[in-house]
Amino acid sequence: MTRLPLLLALATPGAALAQQVDLNLSTMGASGVSATSGQTRTATRRSPFQIEFDVGAGFEPDRRWEWTGGLIAEVEGRTSLGISPQIKRLMGQGRIAGYATAGVPAFFSPYTLLGFEVGGGVIARVAGMVSLVLELRADFFFVGNDLPEDSMLSKFDVALGVRLPL
Repeated sequence: MTRLPLLLALATPGAALAQQVDLNLSTMGASGVSATSGQTRTATRRSPFQIEFDVGAGFEPDRRWEWTGGLIAEVEGRTSLGISPQIKRLMGQGRIAGYATAGVPAFFSPYTLLGFEVGGGVIARVAGMVSLVLELRADFFFVGNDLPEDSMLSKFDVALGVRLPL
């Protein structure tokens, strides 16, 4: 008999709690320096220009953390398409805010590459809800059919773009 009140309490619908989500859209262009390191030498060149489209979601109670999903397209030289899930740690709430980011970029067409990414940037609100974004990042690709055997591709890129709330 003592279990019946507990069962009724668990089965009684309670008030649903809505969670506020802040969504942001970013588009950036990026390039920099790429280095492929192998067993005997390292080759460097300019990174192919790429365009990125990201949607980030910040959830309460702590909107300083933003979960981001994005598409990457290399548009210079041979074209390629990939994804870039990331987590961002936003710092500051004024007209200018910084952030740190970490992610797992993966290219899947026409070749495959998988790696990890770390970086940081600045978001500067310039007009109303429009912000400019400047990001510095390092990518390290260690798996894929586009890498020579026993090598790694390192990219050190600068990205510039625009960020808008959705």
